[in-house]
Amino acid sequence: MSASASSTASKPNILIIYASDTALPATDEVRRGIRSVLRTIESGAPEVYEEYLDVTRFTGPDHLENMASFVEAKYSGRTVDVVVAVGHTALDFAVQRRAKLFPTATVVFSVVRAERIREASIPPHTFGIVSELDPVKTLELALRLQPEARNLVVITDASTLGKSWEAITRRKFAPFESRLELTFLAGLPLETVLERVSRIPRNSIILFLSMFEDGTGRKFVPRDVAGQIASAANAPTYSVYDTFLGQGVVGGYMDTFEAVGRASGTLVRQALSGEPLEGPLVREAETHKYIVDGRQMERWELDAADLPPGAEVRFREPSVWDQHRGQVLTGLAVVAFQFIFITALLIERRHRHSIERRLRESEEQYRNVVETQSELICRYLPDTTLTFVNDAYCRYFNRSRTELVGAKWLDLIPEAARAAALHQVKSLIVRPRAESYEHEVLRADGTVGWQHWTDRVILDANGGIVEIQAVGRDLTDLKHAEAEALRHRQELAHLTRVSVVGALSGALAHELNQPLTAILSNAQAAGRLISRVPVDVAEIELILKDIVEDDKRAGGVIQHLRSLLKKDTPDRSRVQVNDLIEVALRICRSDLILRSVPVSKRLAADLPEIEADPVQLQQVLLNLIKNACEAMNGKPAKDRLLLIISERTDGFVRVSFTDSGEGIPAKEINEFYQPFFTTKPLGLGLGLPICKWILEAHGGHLSGSNNPGGGATFSIELPIREEARHERSIADSVSG
Repeated sequence: MSASASSTASKPNILIIYASDTALPATDEVRRGIRSVLRTIESGAPEVYEEYLDVTRFTGPDHLENMASFVEAKYSGRTVDVVVAVGHTALDFAVQRRAKLFPTATVVFSVVRAERIREASIPPHTFGIVSELDPVKTLELALRLQPEARNLVVITDASTLGKSWEAITRRKFAPFESRLELTFLAGLPLETVLERVSRIPRNSIILFLSMFEDGTGRKFVPRDVAGQIASAANAPTYSVYDTFLGQGVVGGYMDTFEAVGRASGTLVRQALSGEPLEGPLVREAETHKYIVDGRQMERWELDAADLPPGAEVRFREPSVWDQHRGQVLTGLAVVAFQFIFITALLIERRHRHSIERRLRESEEQYRNVVETQSELICRYLPDTTLTFVNDAYCRYFNRSRTELVGAKWLDLIPEAARAAALHQVKSLIVRPRAESYEHEVLRADGTVGWQHWTDRVILDANGGIVEIQAVGRDLTDLKHAEAEALRHRQELAHLTRVSVVGALSGALAHELNQPLTAILSNAQAAGRLISRVPVDVAEIELILKDIVEDDKRAGGVIQHLRSLLKKDTPDRSRVQVNDLIEVALRICRSDLILRSVPVSKRLAADLPEIEADPVQLQQVLLNLIKNACEAMNGKPAKDRLLLIISERTDGFVRVSFTDSGEGIPAKEINEFYQPFFTTKPLGLGLGLPICKWILEAHGGHLSGSNNPGGGATFSIELPIREEARHERSIADSVSG
């Protein structure tokens, strides 16, 4: 059904709903892009209305309900043909209230991340443009321009968007920790952030993502803050928002908001035309690319030659040549004509010899440089046939250059790894660029090793692929070291798990003693009943049933202890977090009674299963329960309470442990996760760091904070099954 079919007697009505307010530059750019397309509709030009939810300043369901009532009253009596939702909250608002507010409207959405759409089902007559804001590609751009960088500072704020950005970057930047020292300035006062960035080393990278609200609660327009940070910083600043360009940031991997708006307007125009929308319901913006500020490149002495192919340079300062091209050309033309006329024959003769000499020298210099490198250097055709290899390449594979040139390097890696490597090459051919990747390799001694390669596509003048040049290095020792480090971490986790069980040994002995004592008493009672005449069979059957139940209870305790004490290789399976919480509480039951700690549970009934190692996750739960109990040792028994909450939030399962203790000392809150830091007289300081490592290995996160009314809350987050591969979606104000 076309959108225009519902409004044939009058102009079609378009309602644009923005999640944010008019002060955000991104909102203004999207609006400009949409309206630039709608202005081109000549026949049956639509009536356009706009509403702003302003969710960055007004939060909560009550605000949205009030807005819904306002929209219903305002547009009563008007048929809305197309609703344009800008931002995820606007999309939810339109879809959830569609039946009541605009039952016949087509919904077109934009400025929504692809991950949010994958998590939700798209209702009929809903089409949209999804955006990509990739902090990893922005960091890779920074590392290309600053290969000497050793520090990364990530700046986020106290808003929902800022907290989402912090969680995403902590997870996505973990692979860079071997190269960069990561610092997160999250939720701090703006003055503190400005002071910190002014003192960072020059060999640093700053990634500014969000500042709607600082740690003092003050509200800001993030683009204005970007200018302050870039001005105060002692190192280049990058971002993922094109609205920050021109404020002092160098650049990043960005979507252009105005172009996203134009793409949305095109969908609206097509919906109004009555023609069916072709292609997928959800489309990628296809406007994302690397964009940099030429003035900031010059300010920080960054080389434009290091930019990725296809990068856009804005605000390039005009050269003297650009400013006075006409006058210079005129003068040069007069002089050149006379000069060329006099010296043409001499230049032609010498030119030929000079070019030949320059080419010979360049080729010799290039070969000398390449052959003296310790890295493996090669060039190859798109079918992986080698056209050149340096001496280091020959030494690595223990073959001569004659044997290697003309062969396919694909044959030098294990068969199981060839499909992925070939896919990488095909990707480079489809979209020529420089790309880094790793793969296994067959070493000269017959063993399997690892190599890291950076491939760059070489193009001719017409854009055709000539060949691919690659620079590689051996990673085998590093991979072995990583595996050894992982083994040591697993052993340390096992020892810590054993120490937790040891700390509970007295309570566990009591937990076992109860069913064993009951078994003995019931067995003695059964013996006495058997000696009586007549024998009370029914009573004996009840006693035997009690003996079986007590035996199962004792056996369950022993089975759980055995799984915790066993030293097995981590084995992940589909588990239900609520079940693991109940098991942990049964193990700690006697200890909780002895410590006079009551437990209150609010466990969500609809939690999905997650992929996890149940033993490792049980270790985390036991450790956090034990820590919460110890935090309340100094409190009177009547004031002690442990609250455990499980819930689903944005693609993750979250479990929170809230105690009523003294809380975390402010000066120690940032050191709690450091190995060997402890506030306990006999503690090793390994419990929380190991819990953090276990959760991060599962794609999750551990956090702790003080409660406003006293005590502390530690929370764990674990990705829901397949959703572990996707980043958590950012709050729908995907803007700057």
